[in-house]
Amino acid sequence: LQDQRGFVQGVGAASFEGVDAGYLAAYAVVRSDAIDAVVPIMRAEIARLVEAGVTDDEIARARRILVGTRALALERRGAVAHALALHGAFGGTGRSYRRAVDELAKVTKVDVMRAAKRIMDPRREVLAVVRPRDTPRQAVGVAERPSGYTPR
Repeated sequence: LQDQRGFVQGVGAASFEGVDAGYLAAYAVVRSDAIDAVVPIMRAEIARLVEAGVTDDEIARARRILVGTRALALERRGAVAHALALHGAFGGTGRSYRRAVDELAKVTKVDVMRAAKRIMDPRREVLAVVRPRDTPRQAVGVAERPSGYTPR
């Protein structure tokens, strides 16, 4: 979006994992006159990712980052105490937090694509558009449901 059309000032993604599914968020900081164009482009990019998948190199790089980050975090006593408290509160063994690094190291491309198809299903989308106060609501036509949407 930044390189091709100059619509956005920044793009990114964030996630939160918890006992329940958590969330995955993709976001863009855009010019107010570009909102109508950017939302469908972001939807198309997410669909392309789910359809085309990720490469083995991307999986390997992500695995190294996640394993390294988790291993470093567990060097801090506070992180270990937090992990023990969560596992105790939600039925863990008390030592299973140590297996997280080993489990991350085993994640495969098939695992990632299975999760991507479940998590990035357009029927589960929640769209939030925050615009300047002076932007008329009717000027922003992004509330259409993505193709394939079926209300539950």
